[in-house]
Amino acid sequence: MARYSNYSRVQIMFLKSNSSRNRSNAHQTRINKIRKIRNKVEYFNPNETWDQAYRRNLVKLVLMILLYIYSNDDGKVSRKELKQVKILLKQEKLVLNKDDHTEVYNLAIKELTSSAFFSYIQENGYEVSIFNDACDRAKSNIIKSRKYYKLLEDLKEQFRAYIE
Repeated sequence: MARYSNYSRVQIMFLKSNSSRNRSNAHQTRINKIRKIRNKVEYFNPNETWDQAYRRNLVKLVLMILLYIYSNDDGKVSRKELKQVKILLKQEKLVLNKDDHTEVYNLAIKELTSSAFFSYIQENGYEVSIFNDACDRAKSNIIKSRKYYKLLEDLKEQFRAYIE
């Protein structure tokens, strides 16, 4: 109490409440700094290994295949289908960065046709091997239904014809 000996009781109460307010402001400032760090834009990592880049591209391609299949079965993506896409995103959230999420989101907004899908593959320079791996991975993630498997097989055949 020696620290506050020159002050009245009202002044002491004000000083104590003000100091606690400053501590809470410091705490809020710390929280805001942490949020900025977490929300900062990802950058290209030159030390990224080949395996990490391959996995990131594989996950993006699997998401695109799922969106293609789900949007072309009945013309829209239902809640159940969207749930499957979200499950995959949640499983692979450490692989994709914010730029990848925005890229997938921008392509998901549009209705994916086979020509748009193949132009996306050609723009990114994906090879047949990664496409086949992505189809196998998508097959394990799609809802178990004949129509989805048929759409996946049709997509594989169209891709083979597109390549030739």
